[in-house]
Amino acid sequence: ATQSEDWQWEQNDLPQLGGWIGYLSFECGHAWEPFPWLPADPAGFDDYHFARYRNAVLFLPTGEALLLWGEDDSLAPQLQNAERAELTTQFNQLLDASPISTSSALLPAAPQPVADAQSYQESVRQMRRWIGAGELFQANLSHRLQGPAPQDARAFYASLRPRQPTEMSAYFETGPD
Repeated sequence: ATQSEDWQWEQNDLPQLGGWIGYLSFECGHAWEPFPWLPADPAGFDDYHFARYRNAVLFLPTGEALLLWGEDDSLAPQLQNAERAELTTQFNQLLDASPISTSSALLPAAPQPVADAQSYQESVRQMRRWIGAGELFQANLSHRLQGPAPQDARAFYASLRPRQPTEMSAYFETGPD
C-alpha cells in the first residue's frame, strides 16, 4: 500500500489484502541460492510475476464474499466516490453472475510424467547423496506432468476446490495466455 491509501475494515480477523500480489516460482530460487537449480521453465512460465492492486474480492469459508479496497486519500472526493461506485457495481455483477460451470473443467487427457521412472529414481538418489553430504537437510522432490490444458482454466480451478480444499488458495491470471 502507498502512504495515501487507507486499508482498514471493521473485521479484525481478515487477512491483509491489496497492494502487491504475485508469485516467485521454484525456478526463481537460483537468484538467491548457489545451488544447481533447474534451467528456465521449459513451458515458458515466468520465474516471477507481481502486480499492484488496490482492490480485492475475498471469499470467506462461510460463503460470504467481501469487496475490499484501499481508499486513495490523494484523490478528490468526487473521484473516490466514482471509484467506489464503479467497484461496487462490478462486485454486484460478480455476485449476480451465474456460477462457473464445471462441465468443461475436465482435462482432455490425463497428464503424463515428462521424465521417465529411471530419471526420477536417479533424482531421488542424488537428493539422498546431497542430504548425506550435508548439502541439504530436507528435500521436496517433485516431477513435471504434461498434458493438454483444460478448455476453461477457471472452471478447472472451480472443480478442484471441493476436491482439494485448503484454507488459503487462489486462482491467479497474469494475462490472456
